[in-house]
Amino acid sequence: MKTKKTALSLMIACTSLSYVHPSVAAVDETFEFHGYFRSGTLSSSTDDWERSTWAGVTKEMVGRLGVEADNDFSISLSKKWVLDNGKSVKVTVGEEDNTDSYSASDFPDAYLEYEGVLDSGILWAGKRSYAKDENYIFMTDFFYIDYSGTGAGVIDYQVGDAKVDFAYIASDRTEDEDYNLTRDLDTNNILHTVHLGVDWGTWKLDGSLKYMHDNQSYTSGTDGYWDDYNSVWVEAVDAYYTKYTDRGADLSLTYSRDDFFWIPGNGFSKIIAQGGIGLGSQQLLGGTLTTYNAYRPGSVTKGGVSGAATMANNYTNDTSARLLFWGGYFFDNGINVFPSIQAQYNDHAEDNIYDYWFSAMVRPTFPVSENFYIQSEIGYAYKNWNGGTWFEKKITVAPTVVMGVGQGIAPEIRFVASYLPEANDGDGDTIVGIQADVSW
Repeated sequence: MKTKKTALSLMIACTSLSYVHPSVAAVDETFEFHGYFRSGTLSSSTDDWERSTWAGVTKEMVGRLGVEADNDFSISLSKKWVLDNGKSVKVTVGEEDNTDSYSASDFPDAYLEYEGVLDSGILWAGKRSYAKDENYIFMTDFFYIDYSGTGAGVIDYQVGDAKVDFAYIASDRTEDEDYNLTRDLDTNNILHTVHLGVDWGTWKLDGSLKYMHDNQSYTSGTDGYWDDYNSVWVEAVDAYYTKYTDRGADLSLTYSRDDFFWIPGNGFSKIIAQGGIGLGSQQLLGGTLTTYNAYRPGSVTKGGVSGAATMANNYTNDTSARLLFWGGYFFDNGINVFPSIQAQYNDHAEDNIYDYWFSAMVRPTFPVSENFYIQSEIGYAYKNWNGGTWFEKKITVAPTVVMGVGQGIAPEIRFVASYLPEANDGDGDTIVGIQADVSW
């Protein structure tokens, strides 16, 4: 068998080589190594100063500083060949922690890019983080658009004054047995997504159409039994499926400015309006079936312990709307301020319920010396589920050692202290720790 595989590999390699034009050769080769990691340890008073687990707040709402208890890393390796005819080929592969190699959306990047095949733009195919990094709020770690998955498309195709992205993306939930025991019962089908993005510079439009065949959940049956406590016989319950919508759509409009919301000075700002229906609402507003989208802010009825299991449990007339304002202002004395205001409303039409949330946070930073500054963060979130309400609040101070190495790369060592007044059923929680953080 090994001999057969080797022979087959050689045959494929030789066949592939036969399609390369003899007059074309690579004249330049480049290699790129990018990545991110955050590592450290946080301890909390609630956990008797043992390792902090979940901080009890939503970092995408109140801010990430000082509450990210997990260690995280990802790397991306790229090899590019520029041919003597001006065309190029680029291969990108990645690795990260806590991924599932079986799903269509949760193992790292592995894709090809061809430049010069079309009259403009880049043709790509494979698995990748798509329409994600450019739709991101760094203070809260919130990707408000994330169409990641496996597929093919074109990016940066020039049409007049605009750049156009177009792609087909397939995504599904992971093979994690904790919430996918019923895969054999046809409850984990592929979400087919077609995305179109148009970027005019100041204005950017992202839209998608989605379809999932047999979108349903499965509830297992139970045998009848005698309830000793209540002295009654509990009747058996038959297993059943719950049918959900098989389609949906969403639309996002982004307005970018080179100032801080019309205030003169050095700054930037963005206003994002999003809306979706069916499979474009709730957790899937501006997203596909990824683990990140399962837990990010969407509907307060989802995420949490249900994770990805319920993220596609939407009905045809379910609708969602989200509005975000964020940016940064840089004072002449070196003080920087980065605020974010966000809100989302979800109408669960079939269930006759609603939920919504609102959040506001700000991260001021204060320079002390060339390699030392103090970061701080204040955050507030309000959540409402059909009239039931609860709050999240956070205050963080983080003395930080930093050393810039150019090209926007600035590794940090942070000493963090956070106070969460609404955590631990209102008794509050204090978190302290040390973290190293760098993106390159």
